[in-house]
Amino acid sequence: MTISPGWGIGYYFVPIVSLWKPYQALRDAYDVLISKCAVERNQLMFSLWWAAWLISCIAGQTVFRVSLRAETVDELVVATSVALGSDAWDFLLDLITIILVMHVTYACVECHESRKSHEQFSGDLYEDDDSFE
Repeated sequence: MTISPGWGIGYYFVPIVSLWKPYQALRDAYDVLISKCAVERNQLMFSLWWAAWLISCIAGQTVFRVSLRAETVDELVVATSVALGSDAWDFLLDLITIILVMHVTYACVECHESRKSHEQFSGDLYEDDDSFE
């Protein structure tokens, strides 16, 4: 793996870099898993999740800026409406994230089961396997 697990999380908190590095970190970890097992790759789910994440970030910034400028009741109503729209989008992002986590978990389980059954016939399960360290 080219990105450590610590940086996989840390990149979310680094401005500008947080626009692409967390995606790369997750894809990198997933590719290592997929390369070791015969599990179907799902590129669409990762792309959908990352697009939803970026839209959520933009929506959050929009809510923040509209709320700061709101001074009248009408402006506060608009700010609240924008916030509700952003929250609705975040709910969709949460659902996509849950599906993505379930997909990766399923891939891990499939990988483990296929390697476990392979071990019964070939011997050492983790010989020459330094990618999971």
